[in-house]
Amino acid sequence: MVEASVQVPWEGTDAEFLEVLTKIIFSTGFSRAVVQRRWSAFVQAFARFCLEDVAAMDEVRMEALCSQSSGIVRNHRKVQATVCNASVCLNLRRDYGTLATFAKEIASQDEVQGSMRLRQRFHQVGESAALTLYRSLSGLDPSWAPSSADSVEPL
Repeated sequence: MVEASVQVPWEGTDAEFLEVLTKIIFSTGFSRAVVQRRWSAFVQAFARFCLEDVAAMDEVRMEALCSQSSGIVRNHRKVQATVCNASVCLNLRRDYGTLATFAKEIASQDEVQGSMRLRQRFHQVGESAALTLYRSLSGLDPSWAPSSADSVEPL
């Protein structure tokens, strides 16, 4: 007899939400393995995914992140999307208290409705990225969750 797996909705920190979202965005249309190999540079470049710090990044800082020396994948649209998404996350936190509460609401919807809401809410999140994010938030695909090595606990 095969046991049915239990889906556990995502319950990370607000910084981890932005981290997962960013990892999915940068991996979409690119090699997930390359993004994963460079992930420590992403954590440093995006201030350990502190929502306030990332949302405050200006154009000069974004251009610097797109330089070869930053170590991240140099895609200006995705860097800009990360900054914009940090602002979206701040607004969601204001409305929901935590991003985990928002994630639970998304996970309570069916896949089509939940992924559509994610596409509408976040920058550079197309159909594929929205579906991946929905599955991660719903506990259907925990492979996108931050690993203990990637953890972005507050300093």
